[in-house]
Amino acid sequence: MRTFQWILIYLIVISLALGACAAPARTAAPEVPDQSSPTSYTPFPGETPLSTLTPTIEEPTSEPTLPTATPEDCTPDSEFVADLTIPDGTLIKPGDSFTKTWRIRNTGTCTWNREYTWEQINAADNRLFALEPVTPLAGEVPPGETLDISVLMVLHERADLGSTQIARFQLRSPSGEFFGSRPYTKVYAVDGRGRCPSGTADLLVYIHLDDRYCFLYPQTHETSIGQDGTLYVSLPAPAGSTEELLPSVSIHNQGDTGGLDLTAWAEQQIEAAQDPGHPADKTLIWLGPLTAFATEDLPGASSALNVYLVHDDVGFEIVVMPLDGSYGADTSELWEIIRNSFVFYAP
Repeated sequence: MRTFQWILIYLIVISLALGACAAPARTAAPEVPDQSSPTSYTPFPGETPLSTLTPTIEEPTSEPTLPTATPEDCTPDSEFVADLTIPDGTLIKPGDSFTKTWRIRNTGTCTWNREYTWEQINAADNRLFALEPVTPLAGEVPPGETLDISVLMVLHERADLGSTQIARFQLRSPSGEFFGSRPYTKVYAVDGRGRCPSGTADLLVYIHLDDRYCFLYPQTHETSIGQDGTLYVSLPAPAGSTEELLPSVSIHNQGDTGGLDLTAWAEQQIEAAQDPGHPADKTLIWLGPLTAFATEDLPGASSALNVYLVHDDVGFEIVVMPLDGSYGADTSELWEIIRNSFVFYAP
């Protein structure tokens, strides 16, 4: 009996094992929702439905403030301080070039920079001109400070000998406006070396190209060369008059001194012109930087002042002729202008 029970239990176990290996029962496929229409969404408990959410956009309370570049509220101005090279009256040979340097002070309230330029303002048809008519400044120059500005200049080869040549400059602001002082360079077109006095509106310069001397004289006077080569400086004669209106100054080239120095040559000239037995007094004077001798005691000179000087072994006699036979204020004024400005220049 007990053996039968074990056989029955064995069969039951075998039957259960075979049932577990059989194919699983087929179940129904899940339903696929229709994609053509949206499916309603059921929120979780406590969740706000999406359909009720409204995006919040913050509107600006005012127009945005953007940084703007405003022009500096300042006034540009300048002042000429000095000529550092090529002083007025320098002799320049036509065709030569040179570097002119000015010192300029910033007297305005603007700080100059590289946008400011130094420009020639009379370049058109000028015989004296800058190779670069527009020169940007080298750097910043605060108010009150100075700046040295250099320009390469050229004197045209066709500049007339003995003529005065002027080139004028001025600063220009970044906005394009010229401002401040108008410094210039003034030279004489001469094939020589040195410097002649700088003329003014009232005083003109005379340059003798052959004897190589120059001086100033009043603009009311005229200069002329006589047949003997004597230079005359005098007031113009009245209309219809053939006589020279005095006072006047005449300059005579007396030629080689024969090796005599000033003292010996002046004594020789005075002795030849004086009355026999009536020695003339001579006075040591200065004609510009030059030593000379003067005398008023020569006969027939109508109180004229005769001046003698020697330069490079060449003797010169200058005669100062008074207006009415007396050495008055008009004569003295003319003579002092010439005397204080007279100078020789080198070849």
